[in-house]
Amino acid sequence: MKINKRKCRAYAVPDRKLSSANGILHAKQINYIVTAAVKTIAHHRTLVLYIYPREQAVRGDYKPLWTMFHTKDDFLALERKEDGSTVWRTASFDRLECSSYDFSSQCAFYSNLDTGCSDDFIRKQLGNGCRYLDEVRPNRLYNPCPACYSGIPGSNAAQTEAAGQNPFMGMIPRNFGFHYPLKPYYDGGNILMLVDDLGYDKGLPDNPIASWLYGADVHGNCIKGNVLFVCCTSDFDDYCGIARRDLSRLVAELRKLKQEIEGK
Repeated sequence: MKINKRKCRAYAVPDRKLSSANGILHAKQINYIVTAAVKTIAHHRTLVLYIYPREQAVRGDYKPLWTMFHTKDDFLALERKEDGSTVWRTASFDRLECSSYDFSSQCAFYSNLDTGCSDDFIRKQLGNGCRYLDEVRPNRLYNPCPACYSGIPGSNAAQTEAAGQNPFMGMIPRNFGFHYPLKPYYDGGNILMLVDDLGYDKGLPDNPIASWLYGADVHGNCIKGNVLFVCCTSDFDDYCGIARRDLSRLVAELRKLKQEIEGK
């Protein structure tokens, strides 16, 4: 689902004003201030982030430099130029400021309300009444060899024999994955899976693809319920959208895995 740019423009300027009395405006270690809102745009629930240059806000200019729109499937940012014109950008949050490798560490939410708004949006994407998130590393995105991250020695044949005793293997075709490693092109190691921390307690269904990426065929810890793939920001302190090049590769690989599982 592509974001409707025309509809989004109606929300490019927030209906909420910043207050000069808020101490975050005077925190010189912060370069950008972020506010958040959840809107229904073109019938889709959308997280809208407004990013203001702090020094600009101190001078009383409360127009955001970037307005970022996040849906379940996509994200876009509307950038305001000095002459008042605007341009659409496809960069993720962490790459809005091209000259800075640690952009996210220069940002701070305006209030706890904005932090909670963003967190609540993520939890609702997982569904099933998710209240607590957990981060899970999809090991096979970075290393196709289970022995390298599980600590279990042996060849692929030995891995297959050991995995045959694992209940997880009943979820997927025999020998699935051992002949089909994902390409380790995610060099930054910053793609994570967000899961419902209470998935086992809720009795959520097994997620065979996420479980295999996690390495459940080796260690037996399956993933329950939906997962949300996100990118870790450069300071590993927050989440943002996955860069489009990595996202297109990831989607292609996941579709192949899904087809192989459904073909068992």
